[in-house]
Amino acid sequence: MASVLTRVLDFAFPARCAGCAREGEAICAGCRPALDRRLALPPGAAIGLPADLPRDIVQLEWCAPFGGVVRHALHELKYGGERRVGATR
Repeated sequence: MASVLTRVLDFAFPARCAGCAREGEAICAGCRPALDRRLALPPGAAIGLPADLPRDIVQLEWCAPFGGVVRHALHELKYGGERRVGATR
């Protein structure tokens, strides 16, 4: 029953791409590669942040830089309540 309700709501209120605002998917196929930009890099690759950050933050692994599509998608998920962004894949 939940999937039927979800489909009806998706039809009535279609998702818009967090990257380009195109109607249809929460993150369209054209914008999706921005989410995986760093996945091809080896673990521990520098993330390009200033060196004066706390050691614990510098050691974090990031799949993508926080900007553009990634930033918009996270803001939609966190502040806009757009849970469809989290289900992208």
